[in-house]
Order: sequence, then structure tokens, then C-alpha cells
Amino acid sequence: MGAAGWRSLDLFYNYHEKVKPELNGNFESWLTRHWVGKMENRQAVTNRLKVLVELLVESFLKLSKEPEIRLVSIASGSAQAVLEAIKRCPHLNIRAILIDADPTAIEEAGRMVSSCGLDEKFSIVCNTTKCLEEVCADFQPHIIEMVGFLDYRPKNKAIQLIDQIKSFLPQDGIFLTCNINKNREKIFLDWLLLWPMIYRNEQEFAELLIEGGFSPENIQLIYEPFRIHGIAMCRK
Repeated sequence: MGAAGWRSLDLFYNYHEKVKPELNGNFESWLTRHWVGKMENRQAVTNRLKVLVELLVESFLKLSKEPEIRLVSIASGSAQAVLEAIKRCPHLNIRAILIDADPTAIEEAGRMVSSCGLDEKFSIVCNTTKCLEEVCADFQPHIIEMVGFLDYRPKNKAIQLIDQIKSFLPQDGIFLTCNINKNREKIFLDWLLLWPMIYRNEQEFAELLIEGGFSPENIQLIYEPFRIHGIAMCRK
């Protein structure tokens, strides 16, 4: 239940902290250890989180001379990566706007922000990407982060969205995004987890970003060790 939502990612991201300690010797626990604990896609999405946090921290440090660093997170979910990155840069003045259309994701993000004592640094918006123009015109972000959303956007809509995002960034602004790569567990995700996504190989992912307006020399593609998730850092 709830594939493609923030809850699934939360269980994948935090399997060792939240799920594994609750398992016992029954059949359900055995299945969980076998199908979730050992699943390459589960491990890969955890790797993606780690890469993203590092790239966010790197982006913040590149902008460290700014009196205020502003970030917009699209389809933010619980915003775990953004929170972890901001906590690692307590010396920087960072503000963030989280946008998600799922009220439960917004509620969880708000809870996590409050638990970290970072309420003054965050604004939370329950809306779709239709609000981007208004939000960015007022907020003027240096960084736009959109991880996981391209996995569900067909090519033409993805290109249109990337082009729009680029237009909202200042010169040398940073766009962080990702796309899932074709992999051997795809049939399992499609038919057992009921988690359909749009899989793109490295070339297809790069072409998407280039057709969206980013120059090839300003695109850095990083694949986590399983090469299931590609993370892109694009500079305007």
C-alpha cells in the first residue's frame, strides 16, 4: 500500500532504523528481511539519499558568501535530505520552501522540521507544480531540488518542467534532480509493489536535462553504486 508516496520512501530510507528492529522470527518478518532488506532498489534509494545530502551540502558551501541561501524543494515528501543537509551547515543562513501536493507528506515534513527545531527556516506549501511560478517569483531561490518526481513525468512534460525550473534560477543557480535507471528488479516493482515508474538510462536522463535547457558542460551526473538511481547537479 502507498507505493510512490513518501511513506514508502521513508521505510526504504530508514529500513535499518525503523523497520529492522521491529522484526521477529515470524514468516512476515522473514519475508520483509528477504524482499525488502536485500532488495537492490531499497538499498539504492538509500544510497541516493546519501548522495543527495552530500550534493546539497556542496551546493550550500558554494553559495556560502550569500547573506541568505534559498532553496525550493518540489514534491518534497518528508524532506529528509533537505533537513539532514541543513543540519550539517549550522553556520549558514539557509531558508527553504517545501512543496508537495500530498497533505500527509506536508504534515510529516512539518513534524520533522519542528522536531529539528528549524521552524523558522522552513515554509511549507501544499500544492502542485502549478504554484512554482508564484513561489519562485517571490522567493527567488538559488537552489531548486526535485528528487523522485521525474520518475513519474513523461518526456514532454518533464522537459517542459525542467525548462520552467531553469527559468526560475539565477545565473549559476543549481538544480538537483534524479531519475531511476532500468534495472533487473523493475518487474518486481511494477507487479508486486505496484510501483510503476518511468525508467531512463544515463543517456536518456542526460538528454532530458539538455532538452530542458541545461548545457552539457554544466551537468554533473552521479550514479550510486547499484547504478539504479542517477542524481544530477545542473548549473544554470
